[in-house]
Amino acid sequence: MTRYFIQFIFICLFVLIHTLSYALPTFLKGKVINGKGMVIRISVFSDQISYNEKLLDIDEINDSEDFELAFEIVDIQKLFVRIGNQSFSFFAEEGKSYQLQIDNAEIPPKSAISEQKPLHLLWNEKNALNEAIDNFNYTFSVFLEENFIEIYKYRNVKLLQSFEKEIHEKLSNTSSLTPREQIFFKNFIAYKLAELKIASRTASDLKLGETYLKNKAVRYDNPSYMLFFNQYFSQYFVTGKRNTNYHDFIDLIKSGANVSSLLNYISKDPILEQARLRELVLLNALKVAYFNKDFNPKQVAALIQAISKSSKFPKHQEIGSTILSLLTKMQIGTPAPKFKLKSTDGIVKSLEDYKGRYVYMVFMSDNCQACESDFALIEGLHEEYKLDIAVLGILVNYTKNGLSKFSSEAKTSWDRLLFNNNFELLNNYNVRTYPLYILLDRDGNVLLYPAKNPHEGIDRYFDFIIKRDRDKNKKPDILYRLVN
Repeated sequence: MTRYFIQFIFICLFVLIHTLSYALPTFLKGKVINGKGMVIRISVFSDQISYNEKLLDIDEINDSEDFELAFEIVDIQKLFVRIGNQSFSFFAEEGKSYQLQIDNAEIPPKSAISEQKPLHLLWNEKNALNEAIDNFNYTFSVFLEENFIEIYKYRNVKLLQSFEKEIHEKLSNTSSLTPREQIFFKNFIAYKLAELKIASRTASDLKLGETYLKNKAVRYDNPSYMLFFNQYFSQYFVTGKRNTNYHDFIDLIKSGANVSSLLNYISKDPILEQARLRELVLLNALKVAYFNKDFNPKQVAALIQAISKSSKFPKHQEIGSTILSLLTKMQIGTPAPKFKLKSTDGIVKSLEDYKGRYVYMVFMSDNCQACESDFALIEGLHEEYKLDIAVLGILVNYTKNGLSKFSSEAKTSWDRLLFNNNFELLNNYNVRTYPLYILLDRDGNVLLYPAKNPHEGIDRYFDFIIKRDRDKNKKPDILYRLVN
């Protein structure tokens, strides 16, 4: 009896060890034709509830047009590779090395509206998982294009079932995939089809939940699972699905209900028996409720914070913390993200250096025509308001040539700082276009985001806040004090 018990324990330990995943070094190497001096970077979504992009590594393409990116991931992840405003995505497995060639990288034209061309790539060796997913996505797109009316207008369930059967027969048993890739791919297909079923209403809401969600594994890193999850639980409380009521949800939060009470309330939904799924649904609902006028944002933020600190699921703690950071980032009255950057004069500067004055920040790119035309106006603003308002430019370059251009330009009376490939800074300040103007108050808190540019009369607002501050600090005259 003892021998069989020992064998049982050994088998359990073997299964446990081989099902646990660890972050392992993973590599992406290759060549970018005509890419010398460009910066290439790779990132991943920290989660697919907040969709916050996390930078994994960055490299400058060398004189031989080669690059190497090294990073750690867990399991199979969808990664994003970017050069300037061009990008592509692919699926990678931890511990592997990938090689490719990119042949159409280019510096974006000097235009406020420029086409973002996808990067064209050629893998140096067979990439079975990405090939399988690309084949499926192509087949899926063709099917939808040819049968859109049948599926969405007439809800032809038999046609969809036939396509599902065909897909599984043709693609889901791809022999070149590893066992783990095979599981990932089968789930990718299943939840992509589930998303189509919910969008086309070819299956009931309850049936879809029972088939794809109830007591099933929560697949945080599978994009098609998370797209289905987000669509299935979109406006979950507003729609009043399965024993929940929007007004009850509002009343619970207004009355100060804690996380446990809210989870207990939605446990009435038969699809949400699993504690992990139930809490993820609540997190997603709270993210949406934060900007809803029916809810107090402070109460909602407190609930998200409680999950980020006390959830028994580490992934939910991470998601909650990220959501909270994104919801409050660059909001009026919140502290501006800190930084330390070198100026074009080689002096390290931080926000602390400007404390006591308002800070009129502008993010400028080396390929932005509008940025160049603003230089003279910015100079004039600085000269007129420098006692109360510091003008600060943060210069974003795509190439070494761009950096040289910024560094060699004539000196200005206002500080120009080099971002030095600090893409985290751009993410922290939500920089999506150039030029981007931001105004901070005297304590380094966000006052205007975005702020008006010099062409839009920002000087009138400067006059207003400076006068307001002086009036606030003005002492009442002696006669006024005696009378009162």
